[in-house]
Amino acid sequence: MKARVPLTLTALTLATACLVACSTASTSSSQTAAAAASGTATAASTALAQYTATPTELPVTAPLSKKPPTGVKVAFLQNGQTPGEQFSAALQGAVKVLGWTEQDVNFDPSNPASIGSAFLTAVNAKVNVIVVQGLDSALYAKFVPSALAKHIVVIDTVSSGGTIPGVTYVDRSDSAGKPVATIAVAAIMADAKARHVTPHILTVSSVLFTSLLTPMIGDIAADVKSANCGACSAGVFDLSAQATISNAVTAPVVSYLQTHPDINYLFTPNGSLSIGLLSAIQQAGMGTSIRLVGATPLPAQIAELKTGNPQDLGWIANSIVVVAWMSMDAAARVLVGDSAAMYAHVAAPTWLLTKDSGSALVPDPVAPTDYVSKFMALWNVK
Repeated sequence: MKARVPLTLTALTLATACLVACSTASTSSSQTAAAAASGTATAASTALAQYTATPTELPVTAPLSKKPPTGVKVAFLQNGQTPGEQFSAALQGAVKVLGWTEQDVNFDPSNPASIGSAFLTAVNAKVNVIVVQGLDSALYAKFVPSALAKHIVVIDTVSSGGTIPGVTYVDRSDSAGKPVATIAVAAIMADAKARHVTPHILTVSSVLFTSLLTPMIGDIAADVKSANCGACSAGVFDLSAQATISNAVTAPVVSYLQTHPDINYLFTPNGSLSIGLLSAIQQAGMGTSIRLVGATPLPAQIAELKTGNPQDLGWIANSIVVVAWMSMDAAARVLVGDSAAMYAHVAAPTWLLTKDSGSALVPDPVAPTDYVSKFMALWNVK
């Protein structure tokens, strides 16, 4: 992209006799333009600040009508990827507080048929609750009646697709993606205005998450359009299933960027989709002009954010830990006869971590920080 030539350079073509007068007028014009640009950048930065505060409340605060039963058995369909492992560990913490137990039922994310098999395995394991995470509901929908026939509570978290009767939804992708998209676009726009560049955004996605991320990608496009930036653009690059599963994300993304030199901003909706990406971009000779903002960071990405790398605009945290506990709160509500329908329309606490977040830059950011005591109060357990 060509840099704009400052208006003051036209003064160089004028006669020496008017040099002083033109310089004075030009300086005044430059100062006015600079002040306007500074004001725009400051306004964008101020707008972004509202998203950097760590949330202090859960999205649902009404306590259960009675204490949930103990001895409940929970099965979690585990895909073996980092987010799934984090979710499983968080579930184990929640069920311990509730006096429940949890077991993982593994499936192969590259083999959709294995999801149905895992679901049926959970049904036949005589559990009380089945939890799925980040799936297209069509992949397990036909097996739900067999679970409901055995009075098993089915909790669908951070998933996509149509609504299945009898399934309780928590942090659905169409709800969860909206605040993430809003913060990502706000961070990019603030940086672009500060650098005086037109943002051309590429979302790095995966064919494994197409249905899951489609609402969020649509929200990003809508937010870019509403920013009144006619020349801005927002596109998508899908990683293959193999690249996603093996974490071999850098080569295909770098190759795409090399053939699309206008792209100057990247958004990755999950930390696993950008492992080593900034370093790979620099090693490929593309410098530091491409900036990145991501969501659901891994510990290594939090550590990199602390270094102050100017390419790293920040990471949007929407704690997997809290989502897991939300899923158990939803299950507890159903088991005691309360409604958990509100969970389909609320998102997990979501906020932006930057290099200036200080003590909040911990390997596994969680908000609210006192989530355990807050959930215990909802459940009336000690």
